Amino acid sequence: VSLNDSCYLTVPDLRPKVTFSDNCGPATLTQVPVPGTVIPSKHDSIHHFIFTVTDTSGLTAICTTSVTVKDKLGPDITCSTKRIISLSGKMAIVTAESFITEAKDNCGGALTYQARRMGKICGSNVDDDFGPTVDFCCDDVNDTILVVIKVSDIRGNSTRCMDTVIVRDNITPTIVHKLPDVTISCEYLYNIN
Repeated sequence: VSLNDSCYLTVPDLRPKVTFSDNCGPATLTQVPVPGTVIPSKHDSIHHFIFTVTDTSGLTAICTTSVTVKDKLGPDITCSTKRIISLSGKMAIVTAESFITEAKDNCGGALTYQARRMGKICGSNVDDDFGPTVDFCCDDVNDTILVVIKVSDIRGNSTRCMDTVIVRDNITPTIVHKLPDVTISCEYLYNIN
């Protein structure tokens, strides 16, 4: 049975799975804990459910079953909204975690952050894959890049969100070779080329 968002067990109604009969007529079936009860739990905890069948004479039969609970929910995450990334040099390397404004897991534990850009990696024909960082380059300047962010808990459950990135080049160009000063004479025709 899956744990809920608060890492608690909401007791399921397992009575329909119990088969019973009585020789002298109808009987009633009860379950403990009562279906819908919320009880503290954690991943891989085992809870015992007791089923009691009571006939019209007050006679009872009891059976139990073990229920193992699992954390099957990914972390709760909030992705940042549109981001503007400025290149420092020819590249900008951005961590996956920086795209998330809030992340928490219902059952606690360390989280792993991964991200990938939609489409090809800078200047190549290779699709990006999930990793701890995302690269942006000069080819991306003034483009809108979609980034998928995946946050996983220690049991491998993950949640994804998307962010929009606009890449800016804020570094002014530099002149590497200045032209020397030139003196020309007005006496002769001069070809400026």
